[in-house]
Amino acid sequence: SIWLGKVKSLRLERHAVRILPKLRLHEDSVMEELRLSADTRECVSEILGAEDIVCVWRVKNLRLERHAIKILPKLRLHEDNVLDSLEIVGVDSGMLQKDSWILNKIKTARSALGAFLFFETEEDPKTEPLLGPGMDGDNA
Repeated sequence: SIWLGKVKSLRLERHAVRILPKLRLHEDSVMEELRLSADTRECVSEILGAEDIVCVWRVKNLRLERHAIKILPKLRLHEDNVLDSLEIVGVDSGMLQKDSWILNKIKTARSALGAFLFFETEEDPKTEPLLGPGMDGDNA
């Protein structure tokens, strides 16, 4: 484990994404931005293969680029966290076909926000919808 304490912004690219599960943040930390970018599946394969989830606690802005979208089900936010923004960038249909849970939830790669997104909350192991009423992505 690597103790980071309170962090305002965290950006991990390519193979650096692999260290995400090893990072420990202060429980009261509120990140302005968490940005994860993975050019290849290999960059996230260890996280996908692990049984553990990755606690990122409180995040205001989450940006997932390319193959980093695949670790979304592994991310755990604090139960009272509300995202100001979620950006999904560079997700193409070839990537989606290999991950049916994503394909079934996203109508088109261009309007990825328009669909799905569930996070496991801290207190309740059941999944909770990330998007609120009227945020169905039809206007994306």
